[in-house]
Amino acid sequence: MTSPLFRGLPRRLLRGLLPSPLLSLAIWGFWLLLNGSVAPGHLILGAVLGVYAPWVTRRLRPQRAYVRHPWLIIKLIAHLMVDIMQSNLRGARLFLTNPADLKSGFVTIPLRLREPHGLIVLATCINASPMLVWVRITEDRGEVTLHLLELRRATELIEGLRRRYEEPLIRIFQEHHPDYRARDGAASRGGGPKDAGKEAGNAPTPDKPEAVT
Repeated sequence: MTSPLFRGLPRRLLRGLLPSPLLSLAIWGFWLLLNGSVAPGHLILGAVLGVYAPWVTRRLRPQRAYVRHPWLIIKLIAHLMVDIMQSNLRGARLFLTNPADLKSGFVTIPLRLREPHGLIVLATCINASPMLVWVRITEDRGEVTLHLLELRRATELIEGLRRRYEEPLIRIFQEHHPDYRARDGAASRGGGPKDAGKEAGNAPTPDKPEAVT
């Protein structure tokens, strides 16, 4: 009969060696992509980095991530790739053909996503687009300020951001997290942009977000 002292020992050892298996796998995969090679040396070095980096930084992470719905992760990555290409093409077309249409400004929007790992992914997705920049987030993680190159499309862009990124990330990181499950049961916070920031040389109109001076 197995002693209680050794019961579950392999699982504890594996958890100690790989505190974040998905992160380790991601680091290994990105290392191979960056080097563009699957040579044995890169396979071994990438695996070492994938094990070592999460193990060293585990105390820096505020809480454990509860990742679910892997098919949503694939769908989110696909959306990100498409949006990056479309945003680059649209930005280049506007800069080259009609730069006067680029009226930039700031918008502040409420967030339902509060889980730190999900927020990091959301910020990464936003900053991957040349038309959007993550500027700041409030201390309670309840609101985020973005800089938009096309302020007149603020409502459309933010609705797309919620549908294509925030909602999937809530399901991936927050829906099954014990610290956030109770909060999500409360009344959700909705709405589009709360306010828009400074729009260079252009007064606000009723169909645009309200300008803040």
